[in-house]
Amino acid sequence: MSGGMMTLLVGYAILLWWGPTGAIMALYGRSRQVMRRGYALLSLAMLAALAGVLALRGASSVEGVALAVGCGVVIWGWQTAGYYLGFVTGPAPAPTQLRFPLPLQTRFRIALRASLYHELLVIALGVVLALLSLGAANPFAFWIYLALALMHTSAKLNVFLGVRNFRVELLPSQMHYLGGLLGKGSSNWLFPISLSLAVGAVALLLAYAAQPETPLARQRGLCGGGDGGAGYAGAPLAGVAGAARAVEPDPAPQTRAAATRRRRPRPVRGCPGPGDRDGAPDERTARPMSSLPTLHPLAPSHTAILEHPAAPLVVDVWQARQPAPVPPILLIHGWGGTGSYWAGVAAALSETATVIVPDLPGTGRSQPVRCPQNLFDQVDSLVSLLDQLALAEVQVVGHSMGSAMALLMADSQPARVERLLLTSLSFFVTPLQEQVYWAVMGAFNVMMRFRPGWLANVPGMPEMMGRRYFHRLPDDRTVLKQGWVDYLHLDGGTAAACAHDAPTQAIPAAGARVQVPTLLVACRQTA
Repeated sequence: MSGGMMTLLVGYAILLWWGPTGAIMALYGRSRQVMRRGYALLSLAMLAALAGVLALRGASSVEGVALAVGCGVVIWGWQTAGYYLGFVTGPAPAPTQLRFPLPLQTRFRIALRASLYHELLVIALGVVLALLSLGAANPFAFWIYLALALMHTSAKLNVFLGVRNFRVELLPSQMHYLGGLLGKGSSNWLFPISLSLAVGAVALLLAYAAQPETPLARQRGLCGGGDGGAGYAGAPLAGVAGAARAVEPDPAPQTRAAATRRRRPRPVRGCPGPGDRDGAPDERTARPMSSLPTLHPLAPSHTAILEHPAAPLVVDVWQARQPAPVPPILLIHGWGGTGSYWAGVAAALSETATVIVPDLPGTGRSQPVRCPQNLFDQVDSLVSLLDQLALAEVQVVGHSMGSAMALLMADSQPARVERLLLTSLSFFVTPLQEQVYWAVMGAFNVMMRFRPGWLANVPGMPEMMGRRYFHRLPDDRTVLKQGWVDYLHLDGGTAAACAHDAPTQAIPAAGARVQVPTLLVACRQTA
């Protein structure tokens, strides 16, 4: 084979593997209109590829096999683009009530439902290609499609069971709630099996291609360029490479920081409207929910995953054990915290009342977020929570910035807030206080940029940070560890936006208008 032909075949193989991936990456995160137009062009290419498969049925030449393989890859790339761009996924889950804790089979059922339409499309296209290739001299479009489908399914199963490196925010925004259902670990029991099968498949295919009696066209279809190309055998080989990437150690914090700095900035205030909810998340600070361990031994009755423009809103519901005729109690955590802070309080209050405990968007399990959430966005999320859970009236308990949110919500929804209990609420009453606050904010913005995950395992760090907020450290050091982990995984953009709104005069103004019974609780050293 001439050097020019070898170069052409290798270039063709590279284009096959990276062309569809590059097209998806180019469209991902763009406006909905741009993604629609791009997907329409990919759809035309897919139709042309289907016509090509039909026309190449009898083409057993080297060129015919190469073109058939290309058609199969284009068809696979089209349906994959539909999945990752959010056009073909599965039925929306919200609002969905889930028993807690979730057994493996329940998590699998929810994950399968999330991509049900995509799985059905994969099967339907496979059947179409199988029928087109039935009895054909050139069946390689079907075989390459089948190999890619098997490797993609294997990758999905491994991600579900738990791998080290997977970012749920790479999925469409309507599927981000899966972060709370996926495993997290360096490996899983299926990984060595799937890896061994992929390596074995590559070895068998290359061994068959090396046999002298194997037709030249089939050698090209199996190996692309024959001498080191990337044809049909490249599908499981690509799966091996992807699997190795999924379980390799996480890059150093400095490497991650350098990579995220190259991402384009996103606006701080507000999210796009309901008609444009399928864009990319804020990848600068987002972390998968599966990386957030729950360290408190108490557990709610069940968990609800509610719709929200910024991120799926995860809400723990504690059913009353001996119900009394009182409205449900809504517990709102403060800045940097999560709903887990309220576990002990919720367990006690749920003796006679139903207790609702959300992780606000950008915190805990309610992330990654599409864009940072400010204080007023968080209040809107609480109102949405009341609407989706059909709560006509609630008692509200807030802590710190959660108290400010409670005041703002009571001001905007006076008929739905029966009473307030506000703890550790701060007002800025003098210009000097506000000047000091903004000076501290300068240092805070620097600190929020350095929060590597390994700090969670540094001995003494939870206690050292806890002394800044506790007059006396709690006896249960699990609470400190949980708080430290929550801070490390807090969405940085949301933290900055909420902190920026803390001095707003809307908070004391709302407090002046509140008419419902209100109890203020100020502890020692509360600002």
